[in-house]
Amino acid sequence: MSATTPVDAALLRGMPLPKHDGGGSKDARGSVLVAGGSEEVPGAVLLSGTAALRAGAGRLRLAICDSMAPALAVAMPEARVIGLP
Repeated sequence: MSATTPVDAALLRGMPLPKHDGGGSKDARGSVLVAGGSEEVPGAVLLSGTAALRAGAGRLRLAICDSMAPALAVAMPEARVIGLP
Protein backbone atom coordinates (compact mmCIF):
# COMPACT_ATOMS: atom_id res chain seq x y z
CA MET A 1 0.00 0.00 0.00
CA SER A 2 1.37 3.43 -0.90
CA ALA A 3 1.70 6.33 1.49
CA THR A 4 -0.83 9.13 1.28
CA THR A 5 0.14 12.73 0.60
CA PRO A 6 -1.76 15.44 2.44
CA VAL A 7 -3.09 18.21 0.20
CA ASP A 8 -2.11 21.52 1.74
CA ALA A 9 -1.20 25.03 0.63
CA ALA A 10 2.47 24.14 0.13
CA LEU A 11 1.64 21.24 -2.19
CA LEU A 12 -0.79 23.35 -4.23
CA ARG A 13 1.75 26.19 -4.60
CA GLY A 14 4.01 23.67 -6.32
CA MET A 15 1.33 22.95 -8.94
CA PRO A 16 0.26 26.36 -10.30
CA LEU A 17 -2.47 26.66 -12.90
CA PRO A 18 -1.23 27.34 -16.43
CA LYS A 19 -0.88 30.98 -17.44
CA HIS A 20 -2.32 32.22 -20.71
CA ASP A 21 -1.37 35.33 -22.60
CA GLY A 22 -4.92 36.64 -22.95
CA GLY A 23 -4.57 36.86 -26.71
CA GLY A 24 -5.15 33.20 -27.52
CA SER A 25 -8.38 31.87 -28.97
CA LYS A 26 -10.81 29.60 -27.17
CA ASP A 27 -9.62 26.73 -29.33
CA ALA A 28 -6.00 27.32 -28.36
CA ARG A 29 -6.94 27.06 -24.67
CA GLY A 30 -8.60 23.67 -25.12
CA SER A 31 -12.05 22.14 -24.81
CA VAL A 32 -13.58 20.18 -21.95
CA LEU A 33 -16.61 17.88 -21.97
CA VAL A 34 -18.08 16.94 -18.60
CA ALA A 35 -20.65 14.14 -18.78
CA GLY A 36 -22.42 12.96 -15.66
CA GLY A 37 -24.80 13.88 -12.92
CA SER A 38 -28.44 12.94 -12.52
CA GLU A 39 -31.63 14.43 -11.16
CA GLU A 40 -30.38 13.61 -7.66
CA VAL A 41 -26.84 15.04 -8.04
CA PRO A 42 -26.67 17.70 -10.78
CA GLY A 43 -24.17 19.74 -8.79
CA ALA A 44 -21.29 17.41 -9.65
CA VAL A 45 -21.37 18.52 -13.29
CA LEU A 46 -21.66 22.17 -12.28
CA LEU A 47 -18.67 21.95 -9.92
CA SER A 48 -16.56 20.09 -12.50
CA GLY A 49 -17.41 22.66 -15.17
CA THR A 50 -16.51 25.53 -12.86
CA ALA A 51 -13.16 23.89 -12.10
CA ALA A 52 -12.44 23.44 -15.82
CA LEU A 53 -13.06 27.13 -16.51
CA ARG A 54 -10.92 28.19 -13.56
CA ALA A 55 -8.11 25.94 -14.84
CA GLY A 56 -8.20 27.74 -18.18
CA ALA A 57 -10.45 25.76 -20.53
CA GLY A 58 -11.46 27.76 -23.58
CA ARG A 59 -14.67 25.88 -24.37
CA LEU A 60 -16.88 23.99 -21.97
CA ARG A 61 -19.60 21.49 -22.76
CA LEU A 62 -21.74 19.93 -20.04
CA ALA A 63 -23.76 16.78 -20.74
CA ILE A 64 -26.47 15.83 -18.26
CA CYS A 65 -29.92 14.20 -18.27
CA ASP A 66 -32.59 16.07 -20.26
CA SER A 67 -34.63 17.00 -17.20
CA MET A 68 -31.72 18.87 -15.56
CA ALA A 69 -30.26 20.51 -18.69
CA PRO A 70 -32.35 23.73 -18.56
CA ALA A 71 -31.48 24.41 -14.91
CA LEU A 72 -27.80 23.76 -15.57
CA ALA A 73 -27.85 26.07 -18.59
CA VAL A 74 -29.24 28.85 -16.39
CA ALA A 75 -26.67 28.17 -13.66
CA MET A 76 -23.74 28.23 -16.11
CA PRO A 77 -24.61 30.27 -19.21
CA GLU A 78 -21.01 30.30 -20.46
CA ALA A 79 -21.18 26.55 -21.15
CA ARG A 80 -22.95 24.66 -23.90
CA VAL A 81 -25.32 22.29 -22.12
CA ILE A 82 -26.30 19.05 -23.82
CA GLY A 83 -29.37 17.14 -22.62
CA LEU A 84 -28.97 13.37 -22.65
CA PRO A 85 -31.86 10.90 -22.90
